[in-house]
Amino acid sequence: MDRYAIIENGNVANVALADAEFAAEQGWIAAPDSVAPGWSYDGQEFVPPPDPAPTVPATISDRQFFQQLALLGKITQAEALDAVGPGIIPASMGALIDMLPAEQQFTARMLLSGATSFERHHPLTPVLGGMYGLADDDLDALWIAGAAL
Repeated sequence: MDRYAIIENGNVANVALADAEFAAEQGWIAAPDSVAPGWSYDGQEFVPPPDPAPTVPATISDRQFFQQLALLGKITQAEALDAVGPGIIPASMGALIDMLPAEQQFTARMLLSGATSFERHHPLTPVLGGMYGLADDDLDALWIAGAAL
């Protein structure tokens, strides 16, 4: 018995073990062990499905957040260390906070100096990200990369 792919609309719908004569009658295609449902078949070769897009974590730690900002060059390594140690807000972030409306500044300072984790969907995330020139996709990438640290 050999391994065969059952193809529907150019995609592997299933894989089965069968003898060659029966598989030929069914129109099944001989398939290597790696082929599985979800693969595509173009008439000559099997192609695996693309890797799924990484999931954006809802939260990353303060260390991950500030370390990734340093890796991106948005703050210095020394500022990242100070931010997670004594909770000193990096100078560039302090300058950005000063540009916020007065009623948002205290909340932003408390968040940046006292948070032990950062939420991707916190209302201040896109505000501060935008001040660094980071669009939503850039912020998603920051959270994904930060979570991997």
